[in-house]
Amino acid sequence: MENSEDGKRYIIWFLWKQNKSGSEILYEMEKVYGSKCPGKSMVYKWIDRFNDGHSTVDDNPRPGRPKTCSNQENIKIISNILDKDRRVTLRQLEEELGMSKSILDKIPTEQLGMSRVLSRWVPKLLSESQRIERVRVCRQFLRISKKEPKFFDRLVTGDETWLHFYEPKTSLQTSQWKRRHEATPIRPRAVASAGKRMATVFWDTKGIIMIDWLPNKVTINTEYYVQVLKKLREAIKSKRRGKLSSLFFFSMIMLQPIPAGELWMKFNI
Repeated sequence: MENSEDGKRYIIWFLWKQNKSGSEILYEMEKVYGSKCPGKSMVYKWIDRFNDGHSTVDDNPRPGRPKTCSNQENIKIISNILDKDRRVTLRQLEEELGMSKSILDKIPTEQLGMSRVLSRWVPKLLSESQRIERVRVCRQFLRISKKEPKFFDRLVTGDETWLHFYEPKTSLQTSQWKRRHEATPIRPRAVASAGKRMATVFWDTKGIIMIDWLPNKVTINTEYYVQVLKKLREAIKSKRRGKLSSLFFFSMIMLQPIPAGELWMKFNI
């Protein structure tokens, strides 16, 4: 039964009973079924039904699609489904709509002008405000570099990120439908999972200077950052001799780069 549609619905119901979210249920099922996993729209449809009090995994009685259903109606139905879930496969459409494979082979490509493409890897997904801030900061540093040609050589950059334990998906699992005029879809290199750890990384034009791993059960506060800066100062002295005297330090959250001497003095290190 586990490969049947009823079996998959029972799994959705079982995970729903465990109070898992829709994204968690979809992630768990993708790990098991891979390319045969039900589409996002199907998973969320059954979650909504269970939330509304639907007590079985059986479909509601319906008269079925008339045999006289026109091609334009089919195109509209499939277009709406693909716009909601770009990862749905032709097999899933065939199971969900009961249409023949000969129809489904032509509508996405010939009628809707869509093609199946692989997602493009990116380190992480940024919000619109984050992208705008990145552009603003980069332009600011370019203006400074015109006045000080060696500005970038005198910078040490710091950033922090959560590194997740995850199971990579296959290329087939992450392929999506896209229209001709649309950009290639992107996906982050890692997806959230049960385990994660924060790393604070510092680097300059020559490469990474230091990576500091946040210990378990340690709170991120001013005292923690002071200790990190002390480690950074020693790492710069060890790996970049002579750089402290002319160094500028900046963080992406700071509006202006600040002289390292002022930084050490401010934190008494």
